Amino acid sequence: MTVLAYSSLVVAGFVVGVAGSFIQAVTIEVGPVSVPIGLFGALAATGLVFFAGARLDHRPIGVLLPALAWLLGVFPFTIKRPEGDLVLTGDLNSYGYLLLGAALAVLAAMYPVRRSRTVAAPSTRESPGGQGHESVGT
Repeated sequence: MTVLAYSSLVVAGFVVGVAGSFIQAVTIEVGPVSVPIGLFGALAATGLVFFAGARLDHRPIGVLLPALAWLLGVFPFTIKRPEGDLVLTGDLNSYGYLLLGAALAVLAAMYPVRRSRTVAAPSTRESPGGQGHESVGT
C-alpha cells in the first residue's frame, strides 16, 4: 500500500473516533425502551474503518494504524476537564463504545482475508515415478 492509503486509514480512524465519541450518546425512545442508535452507528462506522484496513492491506498494520488513530481520537474525551466537562461519561453507552470499539479492532486484525482472487498457474510437476523414471505406456 502507498503512503496515501495508510494516511487515509489514519485520518479515517481519528475522525471516526472523535465523531463516535459524541454520537454514541444519541438514543431514541421506542415506547418504554431507550434504543442507542448513536452507539450502533458509531460502532458500525468504527468497524467499517477497521475492516476496510484489514481488507485493503493484508497485514495487521492495516488495522493497527486506524485503531491507534481511533484510540488517540477517543482518549482525550475520557478525561474530565477542569471545567467539569466530560464527553464519554461512565454510562453503558460510553463503556460500550470503548470496549466494543477495541473488540472490533481485535476482530479486524484477526479477520482472514484472501491474498489474491486469481488462481495460481499450475506448476510443472515431475512424473509420478520421480526424476529419471519414465512411465511405461501400454
